[in-house]
Amino acid sequence: MKRVFLMTLAVAVACSGMAFAQNFGTSGSGSAPVNFAPCVLGPDDITQSVDCTIAPFTGISCSAGGIDAGNQYLRRFFLTADHAIASNYTVDAVQFGVEVADPGGSTCAGVPMTFNTYSIAIGAPFLYANMNLLDSTTIDGTGSAGTIVTAAVGGTVNPATDDLVVEVVTCDSSGTGDFASFFPGANGLGEVQPSYIASDSCSIFDPIALDDIGFPANDNVFVVEGSEDGAGCQGAFVGNPRIRRRPSGVTVDFRLDLTHRRSTVSVPIYAEIQDLQGNAIGNMELGLYTLNMNDTVSVRDILRAPSSIAPGDYVLVARIPRMKNLIEFKRMITIP
Repeated sequence: MKRVFLMTLAVAVACSGMAFAQNFGTSGSGSAPVNFAPCVLGPDDITQSVDCTIAPFTGISCSAGGIDAGNQYLRRFFLTADHAIASNYTVDAVQFGVEVADPGGSTCAGVPMTFNTYSIAIGAPFLYANMNLLDSTTIDGTGSAGTIVTAAVGGTVNPATDDLVVEVVTCDSSGTGDFASFFPGANGLGEVQPSYIASDSCSIFDPIALDDIGFPANDNVFVVEGSEDGAGCQGAFVGNPRIRRRPSGVTVDFRLDLTHRRSTVSVPIYAEIQDLQGNAIGNMELGLYTLNMNDTVSVRDILRAPSSIAPGDYVLVARIPRMKNLIEFKRMITIP
């Protein structure tokens, strides 16, 4: 219904010769909210969003009668002060909430969303002139309304000197006949730091907090997937794994202790046996584990390998999957 409304409005504008002035506002229409659970974070993922629910009529964009006039949505992460990150932080991907994503025509084919990462010196004014572009990628957000999209984008920031900035840029289709519409996924459930916006069409050329332009309860949903050198997630195999060879195969009974030093996270953990060339011989998913900040969780399980495995030295590996890399814990073992 919303898409039909926007397209009908756009056609009426085009036929009448009228033009809407660009201004900041909500979609003005929408369906029931998509209720996500509180943001699900990996071991080194960070967010400023208290919750990842996408609420209707909450996303703000510079638009002309609902037609996207081109927007930049940003967040600035104070890595050490807010997230206790002390070592270099590498971005793997960025998640961003979407409320409305109606595709345009030739100028804005589909729903182009450009994800950028920047570094900016700690304490520097939040201006584009002070930002250093680290990485950029563009995805098509067609069909993403009411969801959280993920784009693989990189960049490494030294938290001792710089803050991390993430940005999503949408296409300006106002006045082109494309009639594309985009509104970010947001809610009013709180945030650690402000949501920022910029738009040349609305004469905001550098980031400004939504609070400062009259939208104090419009918190854009952003999650950064990343990893810290040394990892916030710490772990080690404890004791000597108990290894037995039976006619049915080889079993490796082990214990892995894990802690997370910054926050409470839920992570999937996998284990496998590798030969010395890194080839997997036996593997399994251990399950989803919740790691409370600074508390130790002991993972105890039995890994099985086929009876054909030859005696010798191997590597026991536990891993937490990431989009671009893996957090791994290894232990040499000898199979009789």
